[in-house]
Amino acid sequence: MTEAIAAVHRKRIFENFSIDLSRRRVFCGHREVDLTACEYKILEYLTGHPGQVVSKEELIDFLYSDKPGRPSNLVEVFICRLRRKLDPSGEHNPVVTVRGRGYRIG
Repeated sequence: MTEAIAAVHRKRIFENFSIDLSRRRVFCGHREVDLTACEYKILEYLTGHPGQVVSKEELIDFLYSDKPGRPSNLVEVFICRLRRKLDPSGEHNPVVTVRGRGYRIG
């Protein structure tokens, strides 16, 4: 019973967005952000590694562990979409590119 109660309150809160892990929902303020399954998985993975740079290869392995050989540009496309959805005005940078290394939460 305690685990069920804890699951209800599983959230990751950042400066410009929050993730309700138990319901798999993302919010920017009070606005819910509609993400695809892959976008959500990338965001959940990145936020689960705060302050760390996550490589494209690591994200590809996480997303497509059962389907090797996926092109790395898919990650770039998902990251671009995440940025637009999490920050439509372009004022903040929720996902930072670390040149030559990967991505981290901004």
